[in-house]
Amino acid sequence: MIYISYLYDNLASIKPAGDWLKIYFKDSKRGKKYFILFNRSSSNGSFISCRFLKTGCNYGLDIKFSDGNLNIFCRNRKSLEFLKFKVEHFFKASVFYSKKNNFYVSNIKSKNKRSKVFVKREVSSNNKF
Repeated sequence: MIYISYLYDNLASIKPAGDWLKIYFKDSKRGKKYFILFNRSSSNGSFISCRFLKTGCNYGLDIKFSDGNLNIFCRNRKSLEFLKFKVEHFFKASVFYSKKNNFYVSNIKSKNKRSKVFVKREVSSNNKF
């Protein structure tokens, strides 16, 4: 299954929040939109790769999971280059230590590790149905 995004103007921010990676895009016509990528679930496909798509006039990024792809399109190539770097770092981070809880959490790419993709839109007052 392939999830295709709208065409965005620029990347606004990327905020890691524990197991979540929130990706905010700024779109001047439709308000702020965001994606949420989640990587520590055993019920969905595992992260495989992140690569650029060849498009005619805009830029695309293909985030590939074992159970589907997420294609994100943006007018700004630098936004997608930064997003690619952050997504790969988030999903392939080796090991981190939590001093607060005194435990190790591993996020190494393997056959047993699963990933989940959530696509969410914020509705602004500018949207009309």
